[in-house]
Amino acid sequence: MPGKNVVILDGTGAGDNDLLPILNQLSRAFNAADAKVVTFPLRDMKLAHCLGCFGCWVKTPGLCVEADAGRDIAKAIVRSDVTVLFTPVTFGGYSPELKKMVDRFIQLITPFFEMDHGEVHHPSRYRQRPRLMILGVQRYRTLLDAAGAPVGVQQKLMRHAQVSTTMNLYGNALMNEKRKVNTNVVRMVLKRQGESDNNGAAGFCGVEQTAAPVAISS
Repeated sequence: MPGKNVVILDGTGAGDNDLLPILNQLSRAFNAADAKVVTFPLRDMKLAHCLGCFGCWVKTPGLCVEADAGRDIAKAIVRSDVTVLFTPVTFGGYSPELKKMVDRFIQLITPFFEMDHGEVHHPSRYRQRPRLMILGVQRYRTLLDAAGAPVGVQQKLMRHAQVSTTMNLYGNALMNEKRKVNTNVVRMVLKRQGESDNNGAAGFCGVEQTAAPVAISS
C-alpha cells in the first residue's frame, strides 16, 4: 500500500503498556508497506465526551462543537485510506479512551437516511470513506490467571464450550507477573549455586556432576 495514509487510534490506557509491542509491530508493518502512518495516543490528548447535542448536524455541520483534539482526529480520518481502532477489549467492547472518539464519529455522517445493502444507514458526509480495521486485544483470561482462577472456572466465565479454546486461544501473561516469576527463578538458581559452592561440588545450578571420567583409547 505505497503512499496510502493510515490513521491509528491508540485506545490503550495508562496501565496498558504491555500492549505497546503489538501496537509498534502494527506500525512497523504499515511502514514496511510504504504507508504514511499517523498515530493518535488518545489517553494523552484533550478529548471530551460526545454531548449528544447533534450540533455537528444542525449548528456546525461536520464540525463538533467541542473545540479540542477530536476535530483534528476527525479531519485525519476523513483524509485517510485506512483507519485502525486499536484497543484492549474492555467488557466486550472498546476501551473508554477509544469510545470517546468513536462516539464523535457522528460528525462524519449526515442526519439523513439511505438504504445500503438492505440496511438503513446514515450516509457519509464525505466522498472519501476510509477502510476501518479494528484490532482488539483480549486479556480477560490473563487477568483471571493472575487472580489464581482455576482453568475450569475460567472456561465457564468466558462461556467456552471446550476448555481447549480457553487454553489455546486466549490469554497471555501480565508483565508484572512475568517479572515476579522470573525474579523468583533467578533467586532460586543463585541460592542453589551458593549451596553448591559451599559444599565444594562442581555443578551448574547446584546439580552435582557425578559421572565418572570416560577413558578414550585411540
